[in-house]
Amino acid sequence: DLHRLVFGLEYAFTDLLKFEAEVEFEHGGKGIEVEEAFLEYQFIPEVAFQAGGLLLPVGMINGDHLPTRYYSVERPTADHLAVPTTWMEPGIGVFGQLQDEGLFAWLYVVGGLDAAGFTSLKGIRDGRGAGTESKADDLAVVARLVYSPLQDPRLTFEGMAAPEDPALAFGLSAYWGQADQADSALAGVRVALWEADVR
Repeated sequence: DLHRLVFGLEYAFTDLLKFEAEVEFEHGGKGIEVEEAFLEYQFIPEVAFQAGGLLLPVGMINGDHLPTRYYSVERPTADHLAVPTTWMEPGIGVFGQLQDEGLFAWLYVVGGLDAAGFTSLKGIRDGRGAGTESKADDLAVVARLVYSPLQDPRLTFEGMAAPEDPALAFGLSAYWGQADQADSALAGVRVALWEADVR
């Protein structure tokens, strides 16, 4: 069984505007997913704007979730259930870097979770919209800050994959949003996630 085969696609329209996507084939092609697909415009060297299907910057695995980044083909349980990796939602946002200082930051507005999909077994995992299924009657705000004091300034910063192969990195993530998606039976459901990580 070929568990995962992942293709990354990138096209630069100009030096400042590019398209990025990731397509994953699971179990020999039985499952095919577009895990991210977005446009990115770098309006100054330290800050870029993104719009499209975005991987949410929650936790250290979700944005950098390829098997070469952890010790198994399967994602860690905490990052599979508590932070539902891979978590993609339609949205817009900015990310920035002060690379010489080792600081990286993301701020997104995305389609919110749907509480109708929450269960005691899988937590919020089945409340994800995953792009075309996102209801987006409710929105959410997502933020992440990473500090990598030993980051090599020669490495490049590309979207969620920062910092690349850090010797040490400290991360903080936050997610907040409504999750009733205009369902009167779920009125007032909110989701707040806070996360800290070190690698």
